[in-house]
Amino acid sequence: MYIFEEYHYNQLDCLKDDWIKLSKGKDMSIYQSYEWYQMLRSYSLADNHLHTNIFVVCRNKNREALLIAPLWILRHSLWWPFNRKGAYLLGREGSSDYLNIIYNEFYPEALDFVIQQIKVKYKIKNFKFELIREDTSLYSYLLKKNIVRDHRLISVGLELPETYEEYLSTLSKSAKQNLRTANNRIIKDGKSLKFILDDLNVDRNVCIDIKASRIKKKNYEPHWGKRIKRNVYNFFRIKFPEYVPFLTSADTHIMSIYCDGNLAAFFNYGINTNNKNVYIMTAGTNEEFARYSPGILLMNEYIKYAITHKDLIKVIDFTRGDEKYKYVLGGKNHIIHSIRLTI
Repeated sequence: MYIFEEYHYNQLDCLKDDWIKLSKGKDMSIYQSYEWYQMLRSYSLADNHLHTNIFVVCRNKNREALLIAPLWILRHSLWWPFNRKGAYLLGREGSSDYLNIIYNEFYPEALDFVIQQIKVKYKIKNFKFELIREDTSLYSYLLKKNIVRDHRLISVGLELPETYEEYLSTLSKSAKQNLRTANNRIIKDGKSLKFILDDLNVDRNVCIDIKASRIKKKNYEPHWGKRIKRNVYNFFRIKFPEYVPFLTSADTHIMSIYCDGNLAAFFNYGINTNNKNVYIMTAGTNEEFARYSPGILLMNEYIKYAITHKDLIKVIDFTRGDEKYKYVLGGKNHIIHSIRLTI
C-alpha cells in the first residue's frame, strides 16, 4: 500500500526533513539536494493554465517517505512537437547537470504507483526523464519501460588516485607537456600567479563577463541555415528562466587563478558531502591570459589539494560536455541519458 501526496513548489519547506533524509542516497548529487531545489524553485516557470510545478511524495503505510518526484507538468501541447504534453523532471534546461527523483533506497513499485497517479490525474501519457546518470537505479528501472527515445550525452569525471605522482602517471604525454609549457611561458614572461581554491572575494561581475564571452564563442554558428533552424526552434519552445549558480543563494564556491592581480580563470563548484563528489558547474577563462592555460593550471592545483584531502573529496565531476580540458586533466567519460516514455 502506498500513499500519494502532492505539494505545490512553494510548499517545499514542508518536505525539508524527508528531503534531506532521502537525498543522502548513493545515486544523489548536489543537484538533488534540498538547498539546490530551494534555489531552483525561484527560477521555475510561474504556474498557468498550460503548466505547473509540483513535488509528489510517495509514502508507505507507515507514512515514511520513499521518494519525492520534483515535476514540471505540461498540461497541453503547445506548438507540438516543440512542447509535448507530459511530465518532466523539474530543473530541465538549466544549470542542473544531473536530474533524478529523490530517493535513498530505490523502490520500483513506488515509482510505478506515482507514474500511474500522475497519468490519471493529469491525463498524460508522456514522461520524460532527462539527464539521468547511467550508473543510477532510476536508469536501470527506465530500461525496462516502453522507451520512445533515448538521447545520450557525455559527461566527464575524475576518480582521484592515492597520490599526486600516481595521478601524473595517468596523464598522457601531451597533457604533461601542456602543463610544462604553461609554466615555462609564465616564467619566461615574468608573470606571477596566485591560486585561491575558495575565493570569497572574487569579483562576480568579472566572472559574468568572462562566462558571457565563453558562451558567445561556444554557441557561434557560422552556417546561416543552421542558425535559422536554431532560431525557429527557440522561438516555438517554452523558455525556462536562465540563472548562473554562483549568483544564486545555493551553497557553491569559486576557485580562481590570478595573473599579476587580474582574474585569469575560475571554476564554480559545489560539494556533495554525502558521496564526497565535487561538481564543476561553470568555468571561464580570460582570453587575455589564454596562452598560459590558466584553467588547466588552476584545476591541476585543485587536484593536488583534493588528493591530500581524500577524507573530503573522492571524485571531481566535470559534469556535462566533452571540452578538451577535461580530458587533458585525466577525466573519463560517463554517459547520461534523456529518456522519453509512453505509459
